[in-house]
Amino acid sequence: MLRMDPNAWAAGFAAGQRGEACGACPYASTSAQALAWVAGFIEGKASRAANPAGGRGET
Repeated sequence: MLRMDPNAWAAGFAAGQRGEACGACPYASTSAQALAWVAGFIEGKASRAANPAGGRGET
């Protein structure tokens, strides 16, 4: 089992929620940090799609 870097995951999640492009990943594409960032990005993007207001009550 691969342990993901929680800081990289959180940064990717935040980027996904903000609507940034996946290419914004700051890590080398073959690094474990990049894998964690992209995994977080996917989750953040899904969260954004499910709740476009970001859960802040905005309309």
